[in-house]
Amino acid sequence: MPVASEEFVLSQLLWMVNKEGVVSKERGFLPKKDPQKLFCYPREHGELYRRYDEVTQNIPTMLYAGTLRAHLEKLPPLPIEDIGFLENARDAKLAFRYLSFLVSAYAWADCVRDIDAPHAKTIPANLAVPFSALAKKLCVQPILAYWSYALSNFAVIDKEKPIEFSNLRLLQHFTVPPYDHDESGFILPHVEIEAEAGLGLCAIVTAKNAVFHRDISMFVSALSEISASLRTMSETFRTIPSVCSPDHYYLHVRPWIFYFKDITYEGVGHFDILKGETGAESAAIMSFDRALGVSHTETELTKHLEQLKMYRTPEQRAWLRAIEESSSIREFAILHKDDARVKDAFNDAHSALGEFRREHINAAIVYIKHKGRGDIATGGTHYERFLGKLIEETKASML
Repeated sequence: MPVASEEFVLSQLLWMVNKEGVVSKERGFLPKKDPQKLFCYPREHGELYRRYDEVTQNIPTMLYAGTLRAHLEKLPPLPIEDIGFLENARDAKLAFRYLSFLVSAYAWADCVRDIDAPHAKTIPANLAVPFSALAKKLCVQPILAYWSYALSNFAVIDKEKPIEFSNLRLLQHFTVPPYDHDESGFILPHVEIEAEAGLGLCAIVTAKNAVFHRDISMFVSALSEISASLRTMSETFRTIPSVCSPDHYYLHVRPWIFYFKDITYEGVGHFDILKGETGAESAAIMSFDRALGVSHTETELTKHLEQLKMYRTPEQRAWLRAIEESSSIREFAILHKDDARVKDAFNDAHSALGEFRREHINAAIVYIKHKGRGDIATGGTHYERFLGKLIEETKASML
């Protein structure tokens, strides 16, 4: 790659960290300001926006009372043309969170009575049309995704304290008490994990800067920060069973985040499949994967990873592209593999990434397999094969 191009892409990454705020050391991919809970007023159609505030906050009550579909079918469409996308991206993301929760609740409403009930085959036009139009404007898929379910669904209780489970509250629920505790216990540790990724994500930029300047000491230090970040994330992942019961997860948390298959959005069209919310959509984990140069053989796995791109935000996709197009951490490590510091730091980062992936598969086994509910994850993959292959390929990419 020409030096000018390398320098340009590296400057892109630095800009995303320092100016654009796509990534920060303190918050990772979490927004710089906490996500909104409600729409801001006054505005045109203010009464309708207030109604959406109320209806969305009442999703749990309506779901468990069995009245949600009837109520939503009478709801006027959300006038998304009022939302100032350039002036206030937070409003657009709030509207997407609202509609994604409403659509998923509508689709899987029967699961309250029967956990094995199929989703609705049709989403009514009053939800489907504005939701699809909004998804198109935001350049994402029209279904609840990891970024809207977790990254845009929390508030920090004490701003002076770290972003961790005990200092977070969930903005939007699907569940009623007492299951809302388990729902929070599933989502909010993921928010903490994303914040803990921030140090390592910024260290990726440092490592690439070190490659560009051929600075071995800086390179080793940056890889050590990546390893430390991943291990902290793994420690948090291990705490999830203490705050989210596997029994309650399967019956009350998991149904609403499952994928859609063979579904029609009235006024929009038919979808063969829309992948459900899954941690595999995390741009943080994929950042480490790509930065470390983990090699994936051409399989159904790589197709799935490719498809997940469109379930991330455009900013996250731009960040991942810049990682791929900038100086290769792996090539630099291979070039200097005779230096024990380089080899050890590079391999340790892979070990830390593999450790995190093992935590992921262990959780899937506890929360799904041990419940005797098959081997399909919410994203639509055979999770043991998918995660197992990722672990094997991460290990194989070590020096």
